[in-house]
Amino acid sequence: MALREVLQLVEGKRANIYTQGIVLGSKHDYEPIWKARDFLTSAGTPFKHGKLGKELTDALLLPQEVRIVKLKAHTIW
Repeated sequence: MALREVLQLVEGKRANIYTQGIVLGSKHDYEPIWKARDFLTSAGTPFKHGKLGKELTDALLLPQEVRIVKLKAHTIW
């Protein structure tokens, strides 16, 4: 996952990361729910991509400060 890789590269630093809305939306809207459920579904089974979600959640704590900026899809600056 590209966002996770970038977060690892900026560990301990300040960074602005530009991404499409789907990544930002999934982390902003669903991450608290996923984390509260320990990345398990209501049936108690692991989310399909729960391991990646947890890795991304952990990676968000690596930078000293990070801003994730939403871009419109398929645009160049």
